[in-house]
Amino acid sequence: MQASFKCEEEDPLQHQFTMPQVPGPEGLESSNDFLQRQLDENPDTMSEKERKMIINMLKQKFHVDKRPVDPELYHLRKQGEPKRYVWVRAQGNIGENLKLQQCVAGFISDIALLGAAMQPAPTGHKVGFITSLDHSMWFHNPFRADEWMLYEIESPQCGKGKALSIGRMWRQDGVLAVSMAQEGVVRSHKSML
Repeated sequence: MQASFKCEEEDPLQHQFTMPQVPGPEGLESSNDFLQRQLDENPDTMSEKERKMIINMLKQKFHVDKRPVDPELYHLRKQGEPKRYVWVRAQGNIGENLKLQQCVAGFISDIALLGAAMQPAPTGHKVGFITSLDHSMWFHNPFRADEWMLYEIESPQCGKGKALSIGRMWRQDGVLAVSMAQEGVVRSHKSML
């Protein structure tokens, strides 16, 4: 583990990227609602294995609301560039403790990072194995993990069984709250045979 114990201070030297312009969370379908709709509307087009996997995912109590801007891409139902946007928040009130908010954001940050690396794969591509090798986070500004934040994720490189993903969590007011990076093992089903 690496930790920084830098004290907060004010300085006129400051900048940040601009928050991406995407639809807000209010009008978007939750990830679980999307998966349930896939079960209800497409029972004949999915395999029994895929159906069971979705049912198991829906049974899990994850305590995180996720609203992907493009659920088809987020759930790998279509091919696309390795970039995704998903609104996230912890369910319930966490309280005022900033360190607890940061811990919850750390948990939330791990749920979607490496998935962006799989988006360029052809539709129907089977992932054989995926796991994190390392995960780093930088906290820039105060935030609440139990309020909606836009999670912007991109994967600049994937190949030879490894992928790198970079993420940013934005508060709804456009302030960059957290940056993160994760490298992981990502192997296709065929490479494991």
